Amino acid sequence: MIQAPPPPAIGVDYLYWTPDPAAAAHGVTGYEIGIRTSANPPGTYPNIIPVDGPNSFQLFLSDIIPPLASGTYVYAVRSVGTSTSAWSTELSFNV
Repeated sequence: MIQAPPPPAIGVDYLYWTPDPAAAAHGVTGYEIGIRTSANPPGTYPNIIPVDGPNSFQLFLSDIIPPLASGTYVYAVRSVGTSTSAWSTELSFNV
C-alpha cells in the first residue's frame, strides 16, 4: 500500500511518498504520480508522470514537463508493475 506523507513544506521542490517496503517482491516496477489542479474533480489526473524503480520515493517538480504554472495542485501516487494499485490519499501543494 502506498502511503503519502504530510504535504511538503513551503519551498520544497519535490513531491514524495513512502514506497511499499516489499515493493520489488510484490512486482512493483515503479510509480505513477497523478497531478490535478484544485479545480479538477478528485480522482481525475490530467497529468500522470511515471517514476521508475520500486524504491523510488520522490518526484522533483523540475522533472514535470511541461512545467506547472503557478497555482494550487493536488497529487496522488499509485504503484505500477504486475498490477496497478489504487491511488493514494490526495495531498495538495502550491507552485
